[in-house]
Amino acid sequence: MKTNEFIETIADAGFEVINNHSNLHIRNKVGHVNYLVAKVSKGHPGSIHTNTEGFERLPLGTKEFLVENIVNFSMTPLAERDSDEE
Repeated sequence: MKTNEFIETIADAGFEVINNHSNLHIRNKVGHVNYLVAKVSKGHPGSIHTNTEGFERLPLGTKEFLVENIVNFSMTPLAERDSDEE
């Protein structure tokens, strides 16, 4: 999965993706509060983090959607992630 495809898929589901130095941060805006939901490493395939309060607050179906897409992206070899978004 390309980086720009991942960001677009997650953003279309109502989340904000912040392209940090070493991770992509996925945030869920609830009212005026912006919760960290998950992190995906940009440099280490398979490295993800979902142990956050923001993730715990999500409904099960939303968690399933995020986990499926996060794992799919995180297991993509780094050379295949190249996109114009980075």
